[in-house]
Amino acid sequence: MGIVGAALTACASGGQQAEDKAVAQIQSQLSQLEDTARSSLRSSPDRDRVRREFALEQGPYVYSSSIDGNTITWNIALIGQGGDPTSWTYDVIRLRTCLQMRSTTALELSLTTVTCPAEFRNSPDFASYNRDIDLLALGKHDSAAIRSPSPDVDMPANNEAYRQRFTLPKGIQETAETHRKRVTVALQKAVNEGPLDRTGVASVLAPLGYDNSSVEAYGRSDGPGGLAFGVSTGAGCVYGGIRGHLIRLEVGGIIADGGCLPARGH
Repeated sequence: MGIVGAALTACASGGQQAEDKAVAQIQSQLSQLEDTARSSLRSSPDRDRVRREFALEQGPYVYSSSIDGNTITWNIALIGQGGDPTSWTYDVIRLRTCLQMRSTTALELSLTTVTCPAEFRNSPDFASYNRDIDLLALGKHDSAAIRSPSPDVDMPANNEAYRQRFTLPKGIQETAETHRKRVTVALQKAVNEGPLDRTGVASVLAPLGYDNSSVEAYGRSDGPGGLAFGVSTGAGCVYGGIRGHLIRLEVGGIIADGGCLPARGH
């Protein structure tokens, strides 16, 4: 097969394994949510109270809920990640699915795939290396149901110029990578101890010499869209996102609109 052929095969295999792991994480999250929802429904006859308490307790997954008569609806967003960043065939894949979980009577639950809210799509935490999937249409070994982001929630291509990121000059890429590593280590330690928001991130980075004014962030690491993050280092930007305990940071120049992150809502 040759060295090049073997490398390509390994990369393809690694990509499929990463995808399978991401799907398995989402399926596990959904199974736990269903079990918890049924347990909550069983524990109280007050369905509106169950709706509210479940949405509050499952805040990292439930982004909205409603009740109409006896029918409870929870809208949930699940994200799974696969891939080993320490491998030479490094291929990290982030997959997301959004579902409507509905209970009309007793312990009955039904699931429907829905389009994810645009604000999640526009967060740098959900970047070009991520994809949406229709989990309910996805067979155990079938990747055909993985689909591109829907055009009804994405901005048209001709409106994306403001998000274009400038390339770092070769002379400062090594310095930028040093910043990325030290920021990643500090944030990983902090998020392992508890959720982070912008204030928390700025507090973690201040002792490392990063001024509060250089830190851009929105969301929360334990929220459904995660925490979008960027910091100006003097050698470009370290940017990316944190969801749960998962951190993905990259290096690059500022974006055309200025700063390290697009403004929230773009």
